[in-house]
Amino acid sequence: MKISNHIILIFITCFISISGHSQNNNKKYWFQMDYAAEKIINDLDSLGIDTILTSFYHLDNGRGSNATKIIFWKKNGETFVNAVRLKKIDKFKVFGQSKLPSDSIFQFFFDNRLDTVTSNPKSELSISHNFGYSVDFKYGSSKYNLYLRNEKRSYDPTHLKSMWIEMIDRVGRKYYE
Repeated sequence: MKISNHIILIFITCFISISGHSQNNNKKYWFQMDYAAEKIINDLDSLGIDTILTSFYHLDNGRGSNATKIIFWKKNGETFVNAVRLKKIDKFKVFGQSKLPSDSIFQFFFDNRLDTVTSNPKSELSISHNFGYSVDFKYGSSKYNLYLRNEKRSYDPTHLKSMWIEMIDRVGRKYYE
């Protein structure tokens, strides 16, 4: 066989393998932790919960062993949390629903009107492939999104966005560690 035939054969084998993965398993998610977190959020939506904050701690170019999705929500004036943490590419842990003693994460956001803060934390550091938080916050008919890498949060800790992410991290870690 010629080298070009080998390359074509390898390409076809890889394509069938990748296509087969998504077709045979009929899965929308590469990581099952994403499916588990999405199910929690969809269940909350179906219950009419309109204040849901999802924070995702991950590497900016993928997942790491500490990849964690922390979901906070309010129901009847009470604040709850659940988390999904990656263990291996196909293994994860769901921690289960817990009631939090306060709604400090939500209160900080609204008291400081974070949705109107246009500046971002500054950093003189530039670290490739660092961890950070992606936050999606749905409250009523409004949505707020933020991505903040660890080096910016650490370098500019008095910025309101850094303080909020630090609060999310601290409260989340108490719950799942």
